[in-house]
Amino acid sequence: MIRRALPFIAVALLSVACGSELPITPSDDQVAEFGLTTSAGHEIPTAVPANGPDDSPRQRWTRSGSGPAVFEIPAGVSRVKVVGTYRGKTSPFIVEVDKAVMVNELLGTFWELPDYERELPTGDGVLSITSDWDASWSVTEVE
Repeated sequence: MIRRALPFIAVALLSVACGSELPITPSDDQVAEFGLTTSAGHEIPTAVPANGPDDSPRQRWTRSGSGPAVFEIPAGVSRVKVVGTYRGKTSPFIVEVDKAVMVNELLGTFWELPDYERELPTGDGVLSITSDWDASWSVTEVE
């Protein structure tokens, strides 16, 4: 949602800073999710600061799914908890960060290891997971 709103935010903030009218109006779901009203009465979406709106801790970054996956780890995430689950006979479970193998396990009932959990140092970069399609996984930032 934030990625879709970024072009609008840039145009809106530039327009407000220059004192001109906003060229487009945000959708109701954007206003409901981000909600900010300018002194001119325009509602514009904004990103929530990294530390939260009231200096409260920001939400931890997390991804979950099943099967193979590749995604970016955001800047500022230095450690994650990786959980993998496979209830079938056997499945590889490989986690790489920037092509460095961090986890290389065989999960499943054959190995008497249907669940795997580990904390890893990461840094920002590309995280890839190799597993069977019905193996589930989650990656969650830890402090």
